[in-house]
Amino acid sequence: MNNQPHFQIEKIISASKPGSGHAPFEIRFIWVGLFFTVFGGLSVGTIAAISSAFHLPMLSYYVTMYQSHGFLQLVAWTGGFILPISLHFIPRFAGVPLKYKKAPSVVFTFFAVSLLFRYVGKLFVPLASTMSEWISLISGVFFFAGISYYIYSILRIMLEAKKKIKRPAFPPVAPFFLMVLAGWGGYAALDVFLSVHMLITDSVVAETIWSRFAVEYFIGFVLFPISFSFAIRTFPLYLRLPAADWPVRKLAIFYAFSTMIYLLPLVPFLQKLNYSVSAATSAVGILLRCCAVIWLIWKLDILTRVQITWLQKYEMETPKERKPTRAGLPDYGEFGRFELPVYAAFSWLFLGVVLQGVNESV
Repeated sequence: MNNQPHFQIEKIISASKPGSGHAPFEIRFIWVGLFFTVFGGLSVGTIAAISSAFHLPMLSYYVTMYQSHGFLQLVAWTGGFILPISLHFIPRFAGVPLKYKKAPSVVFTFFAVSLLFRYVGKLFVPLASTMSEWISLISGVFFFAGISYYIYSILRIMLEAKKKIKRPAFPPVAPFFLMVLAGWGGYAALDVFLSVHMLITDSVVAETIWSRFAVEYFIGFVLFPISFSFAIRTFPLYLRLPAADWPVRKLAIFYAFSTMIYLLPLVPFLQKLNYSVSAATSAVGILLRCCAVIWLIWKLDILTRVQITWLQKYEMETPKERKPTRAGLPDYGEFGRFELPVYAAFSWLFLGVVLQGVNESV
């Protein structure tokens, strides 16, 4: 009977144990992502900035370099971390191994080739613009193929987990993961669409308004949801926070609803119908999304630390002598002050959504 409260807590906060049959972590994502971020995105961005500042001959290709910088930074930096981490942890959260153990390697191959073609293609812009457009299209096709296989692999796990319900920790955050899949799929499809449009119109620059929409779509349906899902599932355990025993799914649905209200008016052909109405509707979506993010930060208790943690609840029900750990944390300092970057990230997130909300309301 003494183990019953502990079992209930584990149901709420714990991820799946590694178990057997799971694919290993694909570390090459990290190295390739860092390489194209530093030598691709940052270098191209630096060249674009210098060209603009000193009126160099490359200035005529400023927009092209700027868009290339954005793609490499967004996809290489975030994708190089999000894709392997989700392929590694989601099967373990769900308790369902990947059907094909080489799936991370397959996704990585498409991902790396796509980044390589995108980077090389932009180098040809001043020399042969048509060749650059074809190379960009090939890059988009590889990217779409890799993301499609990634979505298939994760979606299969989610459907299998729904049937078996092996891990009670997984269903609450499942809507966030579905948003991530929709975000990756939509962004990859938009990338192919823009590449085809560039080829048809013989342009080295993607349609700016669509490009901006794609970036906002990626941020809203990939970056935020993946961060929230892992925070909800792992922070209570590793930072000794309250268990996620509140209606997580309702928050996820509210967040998705608010993000769609924000993004739909930004669709170019809808925006052109009535700009003032689109801007007002989008502002409402922003305010609602800011409320969702602030509510999440409050429920996580990561910045305030005023709620009872899952361990305090457990110890009240089953008192037990144990070696004291660091104040408010489950470790003994062997990993250093790893919590500080997490606190900093959520502090900036809170400040960012507050300022964004104020900006939209005035």
